[in-house]
Amino acid sequence: MPAPAPAPTPDALQAPHPPWTVLRELGRGAGSVVHLAVRGEREYALKRQRPGTGGDGGAGEGTDADRTLRREAALLASVHHPGLTRVHAVTEVEGRLALVMDAHDGTSLADLLHSPPLAAAGTGGDPGGLPSGLLPVPTTLRLLVDVCDALHALHVTGLVHRDVKPANVLLTRTGRGVLVDLGVAHLSTGGGSVPGGGATVDASDAEAGALLYRSPEQAGVVRSPVDHRSDLYSVGAVLLECLTGRTPVEGSDPAQVRRRLARLEPLDTDVLGPDVPRALAVLLRRLLARDPQDRPGDAGAVADELARIAAATAPDVVLGRRSWTSPADGPLLERGRQTALLESAWDAARAGSGGLVLVRGAAGSGRSVLVDRLRRKVSAHGGSAVVLDTTTSPSSPLSALRRAMAVAGLSSAGLSSADGGPQAGAEDEPRPQALAEELLHHAARTGPLLVVLDDTEHADVSTLGVLRWVAGECSDLPLLVVLVDRVRSGEDDPGAVPGFDTDRALVLEVPPLSDAAARAVVRRRLPGAVVTDSVATALVSRAAGNPGALLALLTTLLDEGGLLPDWGHWRLEHAALEAVPVAPRLLNALLHRVDELPAAHRDVLRLAAACGRSVPDDLVRRAASPQLDADAVHAGLAAGVAARLLRPLPHGRHEFWHQQVVDAVLEGVREDERRGLHARLAGVLREDTRAGARAGAAVPDRDALFACAHQHLRAGEAVAPGDVVAACAAAGVEAARRATPETAVALLTRAVRTATDAGLDLDPRWRRVLASCLARQGRHAEARAHLQELHDATAGAVDRAVVLGELATVHRHERAATGPGRAARAAAGGLAALGAPRPSRPGGWLVFAVTSLAVLLATAARRAARHDSRHRLDSAREVERATLQGAHAVLLREAAAADLQHGRAGTAVATAVASWARALRARRADLARDARWTLRAALLQAGTGRSTLLPVRLPGTHNLLGRPLTPAAPPGRVETDPVVLASLRLAHGLRRLRRHGTWRAVADVLEEDGQWLDLPAHVAGTLAVAAERLAAGHLGAASAWHERTVRRVREDADVPVELELLRAAVLGAKGRPGEAGDVLDAVGRSAPAAGPRAGDADETGDADDADGAGDAGDAGEVAPLHSWYLLLARTDWLVQQVDLTDRFDAVAREVLRAARRTPLRGIGEVRWALLLVVRGRLAQLRAATDAGDGTRVRERERELRVALRALTRTTGRGGLLRRTGRGTSAVQAAHLDVVRAEALHRLGAPVRARRLLRRAEVRAARLDAPLVDHRTLLLRAEVLEETGAHPDAERLRWMATALAEKHGWVALVQRDRADRSPTQPSGPGAAGRGAWTPAPGRRRRLLSAMRDVGHAAQVLDPQDVVRLALDQACEVLGADRAVLAVLDPDDELVVVAGRTRAGTDLPPQVAVDPASARAARTGRPVVRGALENATAPAGPTTGPTTGAARGAHGGDEVARSVVAVPLLVRGRRTGVLSAVSTVAQGAFGRGDVELLQLIAGQVAASLETARAARLEIEVHGAQRERDLAEAVRRVTEEVSGSLDLPTVRHRLVRAALAELGGRRAALVPVGVRSAPDPDPPALVTTAAGPAVREVPWNRDWQGEADCARLLESGHAVTGDGTGGESGTGTLPTRLAGLLDLAEEPVSEQVPEQVPEPVSWLVVPLRDRTGLVAEALVLTGGPDGPAARSHVAEALAAPAAIALENARLFAQVEHLARTDSLTGVATRGHLLRLGEQRVRHAAPGRPVAVVMVDVDHFKSVNDTYGHAAGDEVLTTVARRLQHETRDSDVLGRYGGEEFALVVSAPAQEGRGELDAREVAERLRLGVRRTPVEVHGERLQVTVSVGVAVLREGEQLSEVLARADTALYRAKASGRDVVVVAP
Repeated sequence: MPAPAPAPTPDALQAPHPPWTVLRELGRGAGSVVHLAVRGEREYALKRQRPGTGGDGGAGEGTDADRTLRREAALLASVHHPGLTRVHAVTEVEGRLALVMDAHDGTSLADLLHSPPLAAAGTGGDPGGLPSGLLPVPTTLRLLVDVCDALHALHVTGLVHRDVKPANVLLTRTGRGVLVDLGVAHLSTGGGSVPGGGATVDASDAEAGALLYRSPEQAGVVRSPVDHRSDLYSVGAVLLECLTGRTPVEGSDPAQVRRRLARLEPLDTDVLGPDVPRALAVLLRRLLARDPQDRPGDAGAVADELARIAAATAPDVVLGRRSWTSPADGPLLERGRQTALLESAWDAARAGSGGLVLVRGAAGSGRSVLVDRLRRKVSAHGGSAVVLDTTTSPSSPLSALRRAMAVAGLSSAGLSSADGGPQAGAEDEPRPQALAEELLHHAARTGPLLVVLDDTEHADVSTLGVLRWVAGECSDLPLLVVLVDRVRSGEDDPGAVPGFDTDRALVLEVPPLSDAAARAVVRRRLPGAVVTDSVATALVSRAAGNPGALLALLTTLLDEGGLLPDWGHWRLEHAALEAVPVAPRLLNALLHRVDELPAAHRDVLRLAAACGRSVPDDLVRRAASPQLDADAVHAGLAAGVAARLLRPLPHGRHEFWHQQVVDAVLEGVREDERRGLHARLAGVLREDTRAGARAGAAVPDRDALFACAHQHLRAGEAVAPGDVVAACAAAGVEAARRATPETAVALLTRAVRTATDAGLDLDPRWRRVLASCLARQGRHAEARAHLQELHDATAGAVDRAVVLGELATVHRHERAATGPGRAARAAAGGLAALGAPRPSRPGGWLVFAVTSLAVLLATAARRAARHDSRHRLDSAREVERATLQGAHAVLLREAAAADLQHGRAGTAVATAVASWARALRARRADLARDARWTLRAALLQAGTGRSTLLPVRLPGTHNLLGRPLTPAAPPGRVETDPVVLASLRLAHGLRRLRRHGTWRAVADVLEEDGQWLDLPAHVAGTLAVAAERLAAGHLGAASAWHERTVRRVREDADVPVELELLRAAVLGAKGRPGEAGDVLDAVGRSAPAAGPRAGDADETGDADDADGAGDAGDAGEVAPLHSWYLLLARTDWLVQQVDLTDRFDAVAREVLRAARRTPLRGIGEVRWALLLVVRGRLAQLRAATDAGDGTRVRERERELRVALRALTRTTGRGGLLRRTGRGTSAVQAAHLDVVRAEALHRLGAPVRARRLLRRAEVRAARLDAPLVDHRTLLLRAEVLEETGAHPDAERLRWMATALAEKHGWVALVQRDRADRSPTQPSGPGAAGRGAWTPAPGRRRRLLSAMRDVGHAAQVLDPQDVVRLALDQACEVLGADRAVLAVLDPDDELVVVAGRTRAGTDLPPQVAVDPASARAARTGRPVVRGALENATAPAGPTTGPTTGAARGAHGGDEVARSVVAVPLLVRGRRTGVLSAVSTVAQGAFGRGDVELLQLIAGQVAASLETARAARLEIEVHGAQRERDLAEAVRRVTEEVSGSLDLPTVRHRLVRAALAELGGRRAALVPVGVRSAPDPDPPALVTTAAGPAVREVPWNRDWQGEADCARLLESGHAVTGDGTGGESGTGTLPTRLAGLLDLAEEPVSEQVPEQVPEPVSWLVVPLRDRTGLVAEALVLTGGPDGPAARSHVAEALAAPAAIALENARLFAQVEHLARTDSLTGVATRGHLLRLGEQRVRHAAPGRPVAVVMVDVDHFKSVNDTYGHAAGDEVLTTVARRLQHETRDSDVLGRYGGEEFALVVSAPAQEGRGELDAREVAERLRLGVRRTPVEVHGERLQVTVSVGVAVLREGEQLSEVLARADTALYRAKASGRDVVVVAP
């Protein structure tokens, strides 16, 4: 095979081409013939259409045959692969259009198969033994590998060959295969076509021989897309023929072949023979599969498999694979930052820090490609990827997610019927919570997981809800959620995605491409030839930087033959380009084909677009207008496929290529017409759903239901409101049945609104389902409002009772503070409506209980004896009876639950028994189970006083009272509702926790079944787990559980009170009591007014309420449990900050009073509150003992005994040493033992205290509870202290302090310091030691603080130094805030900065603390706030603090302890540094003073150093500005001294080199294209010499991306030349080579390889329009130009102005010297130059003047017009210029006359000038070729007069003689030359 011809140069393209010589025919097909031809010295293959096929009519461009050739040339040239023949051009040969290709020296596979012997072809093997028509296996494998590689290249670029057969496979002499003939290839973007779908097919389709190799779908016998898998079938057919000599089917005519293809059976591998390897036989069977889904999906994978088989079959045969780089494999242009951030987010997710990424950009910007690159990387590294495409999925919610999870191999996701699987029931499908948990569990168990949602705006609300939950829970999992979203505009928050917290997400904007990058995209897509700048610019201008639009434009032009190869370059047909609309309306390039179709086809496509992106063919056919029959619909869809708007899918469906195509097709349709389309579709779908309902389908077609609802909503007023209500309600009910409440709420709300607006009656069951779904979403207020409206509109007593029962259920589900009271009111109202209220007097409860028990026993006995009723269960009478009994059961159940929450266990027992009896009579197994669970909880509470979490069964579609909306599951004894089961497991976990269990008993339920728990139940479980972790001392775990549950709260909903109280407890434990107090204040203000106290509950039941449904104005009775929550939080807050004043006494008395009167004395909250009261009393007793007040000590001992007895009553009976902790968790029991031991120790019972302490230590050893260990160590230390073992006691205290510091218990650390006496030794064994030594942990933090403050001083910003020092003071000392005050000139302290422990600035109006003022005045440290002197005013007990109790010094909290030290600089006081603690009094000691003094000294020194450095910087800055101004002045003077452009350019490059200190410099033209020099040279120079050299500089640098990026940059760019990790890189080779020419002789060619400079600088010089005109390029050493980029930026402006002025002056001067029409010199310029020639004429060098006049010019003007006359003058001037020399002076003398001044050249020596010869040459040059004027060839002649200069003669004289000679020439008949004598 001859080597490919090199791409010709532009000069060669202008040269005349040699003629073609056609040698012989190489082959022919049904419509074309290929000849071998020679042009010049090279052979080519010419493909032309056969005569008689439409291509012999000349070279007209309008014939179909010519368009086919152009299209084939464009498509083949766009794929540059060695396995495909190379196309050079499309040109005319012998009057016919021909495709010029490489001529391959070889034979076709068809000829080889029919020309034995075959074995020697390509292998050199022995042909003997092989029958005729067979190839050896190694030869076949090598050949097919090449073919598959070539096909892979075609498929990657979207091409389907569609004609792979032996005749189109060439085998070269080297044994390599080449694939030819793309005449029937199909261009797509990922899909295919079907026969009859409009794809281009030539006449060979009608031949049986071609059909033998074509797939069943291409032959039309299988309805499936013709895509790349069709080519793989053809490969299998060719492979089978090579191995066996036969094709998959045989036949003599096309009809017979098609019939056999329709009955194609799987290949029998036994017929292949023993020489065929087993692996090859298996592969061949897959390739020849009838169903395309069963074939391999990638030609590259087939090539790899064939190569592996070849290596195993013939190891000695080297199979060299051809190297090829796919255009799609290159890096994404200008997407490096987005790619890096996306990959870093994935790397972080793989490491366990998952999160959310939002990729936003315009359609076609490459956002999906960017994410797809990440998906491929994830798959390549073994990760899993779930990719959702919401636009192609069915209408049912979550269908896209289920299908994506099934494709990714996640087990819990099943395929729906729309996805090709069977129709499943609701119980068989995973619910939204299960899908979310499956994703999270897969990431936790299996490994990294990527979840991608493409086209977020088209996702349903249920899918968004699942992904929102996953994104919120994946922060500690290897899971990354990526949302691909559009650019949102016109919204309040364009950066937000509804429902997602994008503030915590990584947002990646995908902007349009720059022109340089867009040109690179064009060149990457067209690798087969060179794309010139003009072609690339024309294409880029149409796409507006959108890569998708640009690629679509290229695809359209290639398919239309608008881009053609032309001898190494791409030629753009501008007519084809103009036919494509400008972006962003680029999709109209496809839609304009639709406009040319018949109106019927357009109607079909619009109706299909109204269906959405996925189009069911049958739906379009049935919804079409009566004028459109089935054939018309099929033809319209086929037309859409032909226009590449649609692609066919299996199972009778089509799909639009993109959602934008759908929008564009419908854009031109009027709104009323569009609604009409949706109304027709809605009518068809409505009939389908009704037909299914009449047929009694147990499982409705959910996709049809949702599609019907969507079409009704889009139809608007075009359909009846009743139909809209019915469709939306049916779909909403189905969504509720499928456990997708978000979708159900949206649809049912629309149904309710439409019915209300239209005044239609609404089925009350729909509203009840809506209320239930709203409650499941946490929107309880809206649910209650719907039920209230339904209650007000209901007349029947039973129906009102049913609504009230559901309202009571919603109240209980909400678990609000007043929820039980309101639920009791609703239940009482319902029972009153039914005429069966509960007793109102205590005596009536006994009768009620006995009666209920008797009814229960009787009902059970009756059911055991007779299982059936006399009536049908679905009869009206039986339904009415079951409804009545069921309403009774629900109302009684809710009343019993409310009694339990209020502590009325006795009434709850009787009510639960009655509810059980009613449920049995209603034959409702679910209600009976609820009653049994309620009865069990009531009995447990009556015996132990402990509450139980009861499951809440919200009504659904299958368990509504009355007639359910959907069939209910068969009744059974086992509960199947996952929500109820999860609640039961949570209740069991809470019971295990209370039986000396651990937090894992509840945490396991939350982690495994949390997806089924509603928010209130989840909050209850979280509260138990977080409280246990907090009691154990794990603050981080408690905070994490709190945050995890808060994320479940809806954004528009309030955080539950329980979670806010938990947050306050966590903040208090972290040493932030001020923030905790703010939270408690907010909760106290929002808490409802307390009703009857918990202890005031009696057994009188509920007050009768005639209505029971109203909420307004009725806060209800606060549940005792919520009251204990608030009381416990207030007590904990007071104890945490050691506020043991009268406020604590008031709260303690309230706790004791409530504990005595509450019926729920067994709940953990009561024990915790009493335990905290005991701890507070112990602290008060210690303070009184230290103060030595005996009366106070006795009073505190009495109070401690009272609190201890109350705690004992709640935990156990008998003595203190009996086993306690009945009904407590293991951690709580350990805390109880410790606090009792401490109380006994203080009350004088040391023996019993030690025994309790030992038991607590044993319990703590089995627990992971460091807080228990801490308290045990402190108590043991106190016991040892009293026995005199001071060293051991101090050692234990240090251990306790280290434990507190390790776990971050700031409040405990500060409290331990406050408890110590200031005179006590501070370390283990430090008795008698005077020097203070910090603990090891504090010493490390102190050293770290010193180092950080020292480093901050280098920032040179004193404010930064101060902030860091204050933060370190807060951390090291455990202070809540730190303040720095300085002395002003009047020696007054002024606060300059303040910081809190949370790292926030204090407000500027902070007052100076008295302790700080005293430290500033005395110069000595001051410590204020000793514990024994602590006094605080008593305040109200409703909140943690009051405004009066909150102090100053920069915060709202009370400043209980303050330490202040002066700032000294060389003995001079400059300010005060102070620290404040709000936790406890006496929190700071002598060691803290020394710590703060060290920090203050470092701050003072750092501030002084920073100020000095700042002053020095200001001095250096002023000097730098002065030097910069001087450099600008020097350069401005240098370049402004001249207006000559070359001079200015020379001076500029020298001045820049001198000022910027480089070694070499260049001035490079970038955007300069103006007269008089459109292509100015580049200037180069060196610092070693003053010479400036000019180097030719063409514009091909624009094709080099790195060079273009630098020269077209908007700012100065520097580089270090290392190319290392600094990111600066090396100077591009072209620029570096240009600079090398400064030290070498000027050469026309720039060297390709140059040494890299050390550093470089590129400075753009912009003109007045803002475009880069020229650029300075300098190189030098490390301290050279790269280090002076700021100077270069300053020099750029004056330099650019000087260049612009010189360029404008040159243009003005050029216009003044040049005639604007002809381009020759003006008369004035001609005379000036002529005078110079005459004056400087050398002796012996004659000068002549030639006058030229155009003959008959006036007649030209009169006949053809002045425009034609101007064209004649321009042509004459151009021809005269062509015949003159550079030394001659040609000018327009006036009108149609020209003058020429010529002289003898110097090399001719002395002698006469032959002026006549010059004149004759001019005359003939003008006459030689006629001039084209208005389509006519006009012969133009001139008359010439010549005069030779005489000695002493002036120019005017010789001009006059020449003019006289010209007159004589015109008089002589014109077109002659006359020489003056």
